[in-house]
Amino acid sequence: MLAGDTPVLVHNCGDQHVALGLKSEVKGFADKIGAEHFMGDKDWKGSVWTAANLLKLDKPGIRVSFTLDGMHGLEGGVEGVVNTSLLRNARQIGGATDLELAFFKDAGTLGKVDFYIDGIKRLNPFS
Repeated sequence: MLAGDTPVLVHNCGDQHVALGLKSEVKGFADKIGAEHFMGDKDWKGSVWTAANLLKLDKPGIRVSFTLDGMHGLEGGVEGVVNTSLLRNARQIGGATDLELAFFKDAGTLGKVDFYIDGIKRLNPFS
């Protein structure tokens, strides 16, 4: 659904599958898994925050897949990337992707995210 030129999450219209990750990776990743992305969304922070908080519901109406390709800490797997990202965000040296992961941590929904490395879904150590 669009609000003007901006895509927005619509909880009542069935399930949505959202892809997140680095700008250089997310469009191809979204295409590969059949998901939408928020590139070009003027209120991407609000959209990601909403997705993180919708996952708190028993039937959230949304699924979130996160590619970790290209991110700092990749040698430590999912946990290494996420922890590095959260530390970067806390130190205010991170970018948009670090902030996105912080939204899920703050919402308590990191365990409900599907994490991918090299296009392969990995075990979520936070679930």
